[in-house]
Amino acid sequence: YASVRYSGSPGTALELIMLDGLKDGNNYLWSCQWNRKLSGNVYLKINYNGRKTGASKVFHNGTMQVRAIF
Repeated sequence: YASVRYSGSPGTALELIMLDGLKDGNNYLWSCQWNRKLSGNVYLKINYNGRKTGASKVFHNGTMQVRAIF
């Protein structure tokens, strides 16, 4: 959770950089990560990130990675 009070111009590059994508008001950030060894040298990694910034809708982001080590 991050509560932000920003009095500058909204929607500018300066706002985006200074606040790291957060918005004026209440911001919620959450994440989850899952790792699994599938076999001797194959690994699975799943990541999920959620974000609710200011008055905008909830943003969901997920990634999946499969690695083989030789």
